[in-house]
Amino acid sequence: MKRLATLAAALLVVASPLTWAAEVDKANTATQQTVQQNKASASKLHNKAKQVKQAAVQHDKQAKAITKVNINTADAAQLAQALTGIGKSKANAIVEYRKNNGKFKSINSLSQVKGIGATLVAQNYDRIQL
Repeated sequence: MKRLATLAAALLVVASPLTWAAEVDKANTATQQTVQQNKASASKLHNKAKQVKQAAVQHDKQAKAITKVNINTADAAQLAQALTGIGKSKANAIVEYRKNNGKFKSINSLSQVKGIGATLVAQNYDRIQL
């Protein structure tokens, strides 16, 4: 009987670490699966955020593409709203240039305004009227 008790105790000593190691492996596997699921969810959210941002930018471009503006009569707010890449500061510069130099004689002459180059004029060419 004593021998049987000793044998049972020896089995418990050997089996306990093996059981514990198996439980740790299960926990590690579950943790890895959770991490992978979280990464996948984060990736989906990131992609959705990019899609929403792109849609908003596209909407803004379409709204500005529809609006034409007369650079010889528009005020700064109208210029900033209608022209891509033209904010309040550049719109004010256009109005100030027009006051000091008279009406623009061509769309391309808009590039004479400080801060507005040929590329910006080209991007907005279809939105500009004289």
